[in-house]
Amino acid sequence: TEHQIDSYEELQLRLDAATEQRDQLSVSIKDLERQIAELTHIQKQAAIYRQYQPIYTQYQKARDKEKFLRGHESEIILFEAAMREMKQTKVSTQLASDHTNRNRKKLEAVLNQYYQDYRKGVDTIKELLVLKQNVDLLLSNSRENKMKDKTIDVG
Repeated sequence: TEHQIDSYEELQLRLDAATEQRDQLSVSIKDLERQIAELTHIQKQAAIYRQYQPIYTQYQKARDKEKFLRGHESEIILFEAAMREMKQTKVSTQLASDHTNRNRKKLEAVLNQYYQDYRKGVDTIKELLVLKQNVDLLLSNSRENKMKDKTIDVG
């Protein structure tokens, strides 16, 4: 009665509900982690874009593009990849920095709450499982005692 559980069926229902809630939180956590990773990736691409944009502008203005390219090939490749990524996500580099940073922080706050709820759920499940095991043990012992009593009466 410590947990206000009056029957074995109610115990099983609570255990099933806690397990379902934990599983749903697990799915939500994975989804948020994926969203945060995407936002982090966009931020990284925006930072690369801003970092190498001056070099790319110099490259476009260079008289000898081949020579300039040989000297700055890795930076230009990184810039072009970041530019493609930014076009693909349809987010400007400034928006990517400000907007995604705010969104990422909001998602991280929600994620932290989900982690706390998940841990509480796991603790609840453990507690209910221990309770269920204790009840099962008591019921098992009770059945064994009844079987012994019947055996003695017959014998």
